[in-house]
Amino acid sequence: MSSNSGNSHPPFEPPSGGDLILKSSDGIQFRVHSVILKLASPAFDGMIVVGTTKDVVELSENSTSISLILKFIYPSEKTPIMTNFDMATDCLHVAQKYDMQSIIKNLDEQIASNILPHALLASDPMHAHQLAVQFGLSSTKVAAAPLVAINQLDVCDPHAIPELARKYSPSSLIRMIGLQGARAKIIASVLFSFDKAPMLPASSTLYFDLSCSTCQKSRQENDIYAQTPPSWVLGWAQVSYDYLLLTSLEDAAALFEASVLLTFEGATNVCQKCFIELLRSSNRRPRFEQWADGVRKVLKERLATLELLYAL
Repeated sequence: MSSNSGNSHPPFEPPSGGDLILKSSDGIQFRVHSVILKLASPAFDGMIVVGTTKDVVELSENSTSISLILKFIYPSEKTPIMTNFDMATDCLHVAQKYDMQSIIKNLDEQIASNILPHALLASDPMHAHQLAVQFGLSSTKVAAAPLVAINQLDVCDPHAIPELARKYSPSSLIRMIGLQGARAKIIASVLFSFDKAPMLPASSTLYFDLSCSTCQKSRQENDIYAQTPPSWVLGWAQVSYDYLLLTSLEDAAALFEASVLLTFEGATNVCQKCFIELLRSSNRRPRFEQWADGVRKVLKERLATLELLYAL
């Protein structure tokens, strides 16, 4: 290897015995082994057939990019670990250009597995999803989709779309909007359908039994409202919806415990006596949690249908 310019990070130096010179855009020359290039890249195979191994093959990529790619394909080298999205994107562009499918597959597995300490997938699921769509990273697409569907960044907000459109490709943005929208619709259809299970209890007396004495008296006098959700149910549904938009169901166990009702302390839209009496009663707490767990199970079942969408 030889250089016509300085480089703060020494480029990759192939083992001795190379029979072909690759020259980077910044003037760095790599004496490589043509047989390794041919095995790794059909594109290089064609280039080398057309030319001769005595020629210098000039590439448009800089020495940093070429060094990374060579580290991937030389069997004596440890596979490079992607430390940031710029590095991964650079490698993917070069690997795609030269049809290096083994590198693309490796990068797909790296990003999808969320390898520590860098954990690219968790650090920016939307960026990972965009790369997956752009470069056909099937494992990354499936791994990133559930994280995108949880809208830490609300791509369905009309006010945010102009900025998002500048940051993400149209196809990737449309997919992300679809993922978030589909998940939000499922959650809403379960939590706000008060006239049907699971929000409507199987027991016709549950709402009455979990209401305070004042609300019970009102319900006794107005039988037509016996199945009308008490205020704590309406409040719980809204809190659960807002929380689940930002969190996976698996990480939201606290929503389905009676202690979640402490959220309503001081709330003007929830009867304070209802949730206080419910929390203090050794009989009411387990009945609430049994009902809430039924809601959780239905949510889990409905959200599982998104797996088909994640793989598209």
